[in-house]
Amino acid sequence: MLQNTAKKDGDSYIINGQKSMVLNAESADAIVISARTDGAQVDKSGISLFFY
Repeated sequence: MLQNTAKKDGDSYIINGQKSMVLNAESADAIVISARTDGAQVDKSGISLFFY
């Protein structure tokens, strides 16, 4: 179950949640975060990916 949430704040998003594991972070050029931006907890269409 996806527990991260992201709320729109102007032109940005505030992401709320916690990481469970990060592998090879020291050598990564980018990270991808999945978060619920809309819909109910079981609604697949309310999930967004954020690339950093």
